[in-house]
Amino acid sequence: MAEMCDRIKYLEQKMKTFKTLIQSLSTYLEGTAVNPINAKLRLSNLSALFQDYFEQFEELSALDPENPLVPEFETTETSYYDVATRATEIQPREQLPPLANSTLNASMTDRHYYPKLPAVEIPTFDGDPKEWIAFKNKFVALIHSRADYSNLIKHSRLEQALKGEAKLKLKIFTPSEENYPKAWQTLLDAYDSKLVLITKHLDEFYDLPFVDPKNVASSLSSLVDLTKQHLFMLERLDVVIGEEAVVRYLERRLPKFINSKWQETLNMNRYPTLQEFYDFSANTIFRLRSIERDAGESDNRKRASDGAQQQVSKRSKSARSFVTSASRATESAKSPFANKAPSYSSTAADKRPSCPGCKGSHRLFRCPEFLKLDPIKRFEFAKSKSICRNCLWNHQSPCPNSGRCKICNKPHHTLLHFEDKEGANSGKDEQSTSKTA
Repeated sequence: MAEMCDRIKYLEQKMKTFKTLIQSLSTYLEGTAVNPINAKLRLSNLSALFQDYFEQFEELSALDPENPLVPEFETTETSYYDVATRATEIQPREQLPPLANSTLNASMTDRHYYPKLPAVEIPTFDGDPKEWIAFKNKFVALIHSRADYSNLIKHSRLEQALKGEAKLKLKIFTPSEENYPKAWQTLLDAYDSKLVLITKHLDEFYDLPFVDPKNVASSLSSLVDLTKQHLFMLERLDVVIGEEAVVRYLERRLPKFINSKWQETLNMNRYPTLQEFYDFSANTIFRLRSIERDAGESDNRKRASDGAQQQVSKRSKSARSFVTSASRATESAKSPFANKAPSYSSTAADKRPSCPGCKGSHRLFRCPEFLKLDPIKRFEFAKSKSICRNCLWNHQSPCPNSGRCKICNKPHHTLLHFEDKEGANSGKDEQSTSKTA
């Protein structure tokens, strides 16, 4: 630790010296007796130190990212280029060296090969065995394999990347040139066991959850993503599971109504590939999410329209009441059958549909409260209210709507689709026997 502190102090001193030299040249150029040769020599010395300053900045940002000199790099860099430009402009044109050989251009070329990286983002590791391979590969690529980083810098970045159990394993090592190889080997001994890693990924693969029939899109997407992750990591460990076994395992994780759709896509003369299962899953997820999105957008537009209509209705309620009363009085005086005719509180054009769930002025399939229920509870509600399970409205049998469920193509509304214990949707039997009013 003392060695690292001494190194940080050294870097701070060097970087401060470079800033002082920039200010010194800037002050000289602002004077009244500026000698072009003197300015050229000062700039040459400053340009030679610029690459050293950049390397010092990179090392300091690795050892001490919170150091106050780290965020000053961009300002210092800008000041350097400003003062270099001013010193170059006062040089006689015929004395300027060719651009390809100039000190300033050389420093800018070097800058091209050493891009500014204020903070290298490295992964973190808390001791979870299944995360080890990904962490090791990234850390080796970003830090461990870099020849321009000293072991002290590598040890410091390793400590910053570790958390929890993994960090405790390196408590015995003080960051130093000599201790970094020992610390890295300690992690390899603890986590780089092929047997442990293979067992961990196999167990998690074979414990993948079944697809939730009530939330097919999200749970199917999770199943596919986790499968790809575990198979990829096992392949990195030289373990390959046959595609046929993987496909059979995954299709048994599907609910029956989705599995039946999958079976319809199969060729009876060959076994399906894993990519075909992935493609089927992607299409299914897209279709289900499109249905959910369209239903949500339609409901939002309807709510906005209903809100505007309610405002208009409140303002014109008194006027409509007066006109309706006057119209009834006139018709009663003219017609001899007025006393026998049925009376209505308003015209059919003024009457909007009433939701059987919340009594709002919208259809049941647009009702926010109804949409919050799961498919089973929606079905039970429709049945209790003698509502047609195909179009979700009250009418005399048979249903005039020819629409079908967009998931299983059975004669019930898509919002009522669910899988019962037998693997079929209960709505298909109820629809054919229920009497709707």
